[in-house]
Amino acid sequence: MKKTLFLTIALCLCAVFGVRAQVVKNGTKWWDGKALYTATVDKEGDVVMNGITQADGNKKFCLSKADAAGLYYLTKDNPDAVMPVNGNMGSKVMLVREGSNTFLRILNRKREVTHQLELTTKTLAELRPLEDERNFAEGPEYNQDLKELVDGDYMAGGLADDGRGPEEIDGVATWTVNTAREFINALGSDRTIVLAEDAHINLSDILEIQKAFEGYADRRWGMQASDLVGSKSLIVSEPETDGQQLALVNMSNLKIKGTRNSSIEVNPRYAFCLRFVNCANCSVENLTIGHTVGGFCSGGVIGVEQSSVIVKDCDLYGCGTYGLDLRDTYGFQLINSTVHDCTYGIMQMNNCTLTSFERCDFFNNREYGLIEGWGNNGVKFDDCRFFANWGDSQLFFFDSVFSLINCKIYHPKQNLGTMDKSVNRGSKFIDNPLDTSITSRGVGPDQNK
Repeated sequence: MKKTLFLTIALCLCAVFGVRAQVVKNGTKWWDGKALYTATVDKEGDVVMNGITQADGNKKFCLSKADAAGLYYLTKDNPDAVMPVNGNMGSKVMLVREGSNTFLRILNRKREVTHQLELTTKTLAELRPLEDERNFAEGPEYNQDLKELVDGDYMAGGLADDGRGPEEIDGVATWTVNTAREFINALGSDRTIVLAEDAHINLSDILEIQKAFEGYADRRWGMQASDLVGSKSLIVSEPETDGQQLALVNMSNLKIKGTRNSSIEVNPRYAFCLRFVNCANCSVENLTIGHTVGGFCSGGVIGVEQSSVIVKDCDLYGCGTYGLDLRDTYGFQLINSTVHDCTYGIMQMNNCTLTSFERCDFFNNREYGLIEGWGNNGVKFDDCRFFANWGDSQLFFFDSVFSLINCKIYHPKQNLGTMDKSVNRGSKFIDNPLDTSITSRGVGPDQNK
């Protein structure tokens, strides 16, 4: 009898502590690679997560406790609040233990993890940003050598600086920035902005927070950039389907430049990372630029409208639709750069004049028309490679003449597209997009400058 009673009590205690182990406890700290959150739990078991970041701007989201142990639902404290994590109102959040680690995982309807926080005892000063996991749709099966090339680490490099602020280099005002706030503050015409070494700037840290963004004469919140074309340089936090995107309007002689291992990213899947509208003589150099999560339907990495822009030594990845969206541009150039892991295609061009792509690699993109253009004049691809893109997608779709000069095109010949519109000079066509002869050639950000 005593043994039975003891066993019953032991089992009850295990059950009680097992349930307790699967709830978020008051005062615990959770790290998602960007922000450190502290949990405040009320008597009903609902949780408010208050976060601080190494950049400026506090963050907050809420968890509504479900009946099942370890299950919550994602919510926020008021309808207008910005959701700082990758999830929607009502998304399931699971408390999961794996060995000695405990995680909060936000799931989408397909039960895929869209955001993860880890239980920690460290302070914000002790934590370093985690490497982002790029979660894109599955592409073709690669041979091992090509997989290493496609999955290679394309991080930016360039001029080193001590990050202490504006100075003058070669007569040009130069700002060195480390955070999203510093980057936004430095934007303007007739200047160079240098991202400090190891600076990984998520623009959503500022673009999504109205109070942090507005209040300056040259900024506009929640407006369409195309409606602001004029003479005054403006910085716009432009609304998109699932967040805000940065639009630079009426800028001239602006250079954005990366240094060793620096990058720019955004959270919204349907937003451009950088968008230029009515800008002249602007450039982006030596940077890795992309999205934390790939999406569909809208958005891209770089958008250019009625502007002249040069993109050089960059790695553009994982956009909502296309790596490049060019509209009514003049003299756009993409030089020594990569475009990869884009979910609709490589680029779209509309009514563009004198557009050139020199020594660029385009790979692992999907899944409709990959390179599309309408009403363009003077499109040229010189020493470019196209490989590991989805073979059942048309590679080229143009309604006007374009040039291929000394390019290597690894794509099924029946799906090359409108080749009757192309002028070919010394280019080679290989039927297999996963040809084993493809090797890295150092295109993209330069780590050694």
